[in-house]
Amino acid sequence: MNPIILGTVTLIMSLGTVPVNDSKTPASFDGFGGTSASIAIEILPVSLNLLAPVEIRADLYQKGQTLLAPIQKEIEVAQPSVYEGCFGNPTYVLPLICWQLPIPEVKRETQFVARLRTKSGDGPWLSSGQIYITAYPRDFVKTALAAVCKARPLRLLGESSRLHAFFKAQNVPFETAGEGLNALPANGGPEIYFIESDAANLTDWLAANPHWKGNLVAFCPDAPLLSGVFVTRQDGLHLAKVTLPLLDSLSSNPRNQKTFLEILETVNHP
Repeated sequence: MNPIILGTVTLIMSLGTVPVNDSKTPASFDGFGGTSASIAIEILPVSLNLLAPVEIRADLYQKGQTLLAPIQKEIEVAQPSVYEGCFGNPTYVLPLICWQLPIPEVKRETQFVARLRTKSGDGPWLSSGQIYITAYPRDFVKTALAAVCKARPLRLLGESSRLHAFFKAQNVPFETAGEGLNALPANGGPEIYFIESDAANLTDWLAANPHWKGNLVAFCPDAPLLSGVFVTRQDGLHLAKVTLPLLDSLSSNPRNQKTFLEILETVNHP
């Protein structure tokens, strides 16, 4: 399996690591256990005149409720490298390294902490913050979907390439039930229907079919609502309207997959 790119952080030597676009949040990523994950690290020195070689190492711990259990020590993040140019040069580019972090195999959702240290030249090792990683079993969503399918067949409305690819990748049975909301039967049975729909089309269809009964998950990223999941349960209708950009990385993002299962539960056990 190719390394999964988790994201990018800025490493401010002796101060810590933060996501590049959000300096207020701890660097935190999600990944699958038993895989190699890629974290891009921008290195920002404390001293503007620092041209000495920089070395980075990490220690990986499993996070418990109150303790950290060491998993792997002295992980080499970056070989000694020298800054080129200087900050007075308008063409200066911050050094960027790509760290391949092996995530241990896990049987359940597990928290890990990677503590980073940096050293410049012959200077001392400095604590440079930590990166939090939540690891998930590689097949956790496949197992959960297989259990759902035994009681509730999955039906896909329309040509949703992202949902189609996701279901195929999880090796779960599903059927294409026609084009659009108008392909829904007069009353749904135990099946769970999925659709990517414009918010306006969903609103119009619900208004024209006020007595429809069944289970429907509608992905409406264009809805004029805050990002979230809006659940309706009334008179046999079990509807989950999703305005989160959940499908963008559903096949590769374990947290999105976990959210998908939670949405499924709202219509699977009404």
